[in-house]
Amino acid sequence: MRYILINDLFKLMQTEKLSNSSGIIRLLLVIFLASFLICISISRFDQYNYSQTTAIKVDALELMDLAVNDYNSFETKDQEFQTKLEKIYEYEKNKPKNDLTIQLWNKLIDTKGHLLGGLLNRWKTEKKLNGTFLQKKRS
Repeated sequence: MRYILINDLFKLMQTEKLSNSSGIIRLLLVIFLASFLICISISRFDQYNYSQTTAIKVDALELMDLAVNDYNSFETKDQEFQTKLEKIYEYEKNKPKNDLTIQLWNKLIDTKGHLLGGLLNRWKTEKKLNGTFLQKKRS
């Protein structure tokens, strides 16, 4: 839909219709409609979501710091963290117009990936992680 509006805008600009005031008004209307459609195609800001996501980030960094220790000692803490992740993920999944955010969450929590999910899975499998490795992951 956005492509069609932009394409129409370029076609309109190529014609001589912009030479009079009605052409300028039409151009402004097309620009307004295009910007309006772009704005409504993404989810609105959500303060609850923002506070939960920042809290998850702090918890994730704390858990990463603990990964130099034996996993079994912190298994309960990891399980609690995983539950928090699942809750915020479910919340995000049920928001309208949130496909891009869901794609990012899927990458973040993928246990076979190289982000948070993969790191926690690796800690669980290897029981302890190297401090240098964790520092590189934090940055």
